Amino acid sequence: MTFPSLGSSAPVADGWSGLVGANATEEDVREAFNKIDTNISGSLDKTEISQAMRDLGYSERQIQKQVDYLPRENDLEMTFEQFYEMVCPGARPALNNANVMGMDVPYPNAEKIYDVPVIGNALYMTNDIIAQPCDNMLRSAHRSFKDYSDDAMEATFKRFDTEKTGHLPKKDIAKGLRNWGFTEAEIKWCLDNNPKEQISQLEFKDMVRGGPKFAPSRINYIPGVGTALDNNIQVAEDYSPEDLKERWDLVREKNGMPEKLDKFEVAEVLRSLGKSTFQVQEFIDFMQEEEIASQNSRRTWRASHGPT
Repeated sequence: MTFPSLGSSAPVADGWSGLVGANATEEDVREAFNKIDTNISGSLDKTEISQAMRDLGYSERQIQKQVDYLPRENDLEMTFEQFYEMVCPGARPALNNANVMGMDVPYPNAEKIYDVPVIGNALYMTNDIIAQPCDNMLRSAHRSFKDYSDDAMEATFKRFDTEKTGHLPKKDIAKGLRNWGFTEAEIKWCLDNNPKEQISQLEFKDMVRGGPKFAPSRINYIPGVGTALDNNIQVAEDYSPEDLKERWDLVREKNGMPEKLDKFEVAEVLRSLGKSTFQVQEFIDFMQEEEIASQNSRRTWRASHGPT
């Protein structure tokens, strides 16, 4: 794969200027490459490029511009030779050529102005001032039209779960989130706040949503009477048996896959299904056994609160 050199387009040139120096040698570039190649794979993915730029003091705007400009392939890997060609492209040419009736016709390269000291820097700064709010607005608008259904998120998960293990490592988590329009800053936050080296399908869906699928009714937050109102107003359950099984299995996985869950673990399941503190406590008080299996928990809940 051929990558665009940094001297060929204004939007990315400022993102890498100064990374290895204006007159970098091949040895300088090799040192920078090895610093970026954190997993010593001999190649770079988008997440590694982002983290390297972050460590070198680049802004999130510069990082995002660079990643957006790279090819969109999810399995993008950049070798040292490609990296060297990209960070050491030389100055922009003064002229470009256009093919007109089979003949190369030269014309001035407008991007050459970005190589002019002070003027080029001023243009970059102006571009960032204008582009930053527009970029944020357009990204938010694009994400608002995404299909956040379980089927859509499960399709993304399966696409990147190439080994069919039912789990995604951090490298593939980043690819999946990027596929959903997450910025590099958002991806970093998600990975930093996830202590696990790999996550399940349900955890991936919660990560894309920004939290669990279910939450306690807003009626709970009415001062004084919220809990009583929520507990006595009969509202149809939002979750399905499949949702219950997913949450149950996730808690089992977190606790070493026991055959039964104790009261503390059952409470965790119920909270993840959007039950209020009062409802969780009522259910736990109703339990006659210290530990229950999934099918028993559903029978118990039906007996206490009606059908689920």
